[in-house]
Amino acid sequence: MNTIQTKPRMRFHSRGTKHRLSIFFMTFVLILGWTVMPLVLALTYFSIQHDLASGFAAVLIAFTIIVCLLVATRQFLKTSTADGFELLIESDIIFLHGVDNKQNKRLWREIPLSGVTEAEYYPTSDGSTIVLHSENRPDLELPLWAFGREAEKRIVDYIKSRTRVIDIPSAIVI
Repeated sequence: MNTIQTKPRMRFHSRGTKHRLSIFFMTFVLILGWTVMPLVLALTYFSIQHDLASGFAAVLIAFTIIVCLLVATRQFLKTSTADGFELLIESDIIFLHGVDNKQNKRLWREIPLSGVTEAEYYPTSDGSTIVLHSENRPDLELPLWAFGREAEKRIVDYIKSRTRVIDIPSAIVI
């Protein structure tokens, strides 16, 4: 009697952006940051008039804050306007499909687990990810936060059964 071994096949769809906890907190922080920026720029202007050295330092600080806000806002808009992710695991290959509604772009990334040298797992409460490192291909970052706790556990357990996974603690105390 022939028995056919079926290869594991798993498919996961991401949760909507409304179901993520950090979306509200990040929205509040970005609105607060952009609201405070005119005050920071006004203080920078007055410090330049008062003392050139302290004014120069204030300009550097304001510029740094603006760059950080721009990067955070860009990443937030990219993540919050994304239609979502689909993760497909077919025995040895992991496919990650993402849709970006803002740029009307679809993204397919794949990586064979046999080519993965190690994986770094970042288990944070609402931002958990796993980064798959490969010698031949670019690293693949799987956004586990988008799929929910149960799916995250199944994905990580499967990857742990196939390759070496390094757990990176969420809070590193220095």
